[in-house]
Amino acid sequence: MVEEMLVGEEVSALCFTDGETIASMPLVQDHKRLLDGDRGPNTGGMGVVAPILHFDVAVHEQIEQICKRTVEALRKNGICYKGVLYAGLIVTEKGVRVLEYNCRFGDPETEVLMRLLNTDFYEILMACCGGTLNQLSVQWSNDYACGVVLVASGYPLSYPKGNTIKGIPDEDKQTVVFHAGTKRVNGNG
Repeated sequence: MVEEMLVGEEVSALCFTDGETIASMPLVQDHKRLLDGDRGPNTGGMGVVAPILHFDVAVHEQIEQICKRTVEALRKNGICYKGVLYAGLIVTEKGVRVLEYNCRFGDPETEVLMRLLNTDFYEILMACCGGTLNQLSVQWSNDYACGVVLVASGYPLSYPKGNTIKGIPDEDKQTVVFHAGTKRVNGNG
């Protein structure tokens, strides 16, 4: 195996596809390190921000082309992939490079992206399944969204389970709490 040391800024590029057309989602940046300042072990994601707008037009065009060419290559190889394509990318001095592909939504990216989606999610999925994504204009909010992940002390290594979660304020219109690995006990949680 040959590896290349890549230095740059990571970004997640997700798109819907019906196997022919793609509908790009806003660029998202996932912060994987446990501690501030890009320190500590890697995690499943401690926070995420969208949209990421500070890249120039050329970078956005490269990212769009990577996603389009991926769907085209799949189709040429007899795979009509329909659904979500998630490319983990790094923007380097030499251009955009692919780090990974996933055929799924990313987490915690999805929680933030869905808050920005203005088009009915069901309509998008039906267009992907029906091969009519080119007839649907997927619309996104011009707002920004941020996700912060709360974890038990010791995560991502060994950590206690069964603790009570405290200190999460009541939700307001702009705050949504998503749970994973939690449970309600006696109506609490």
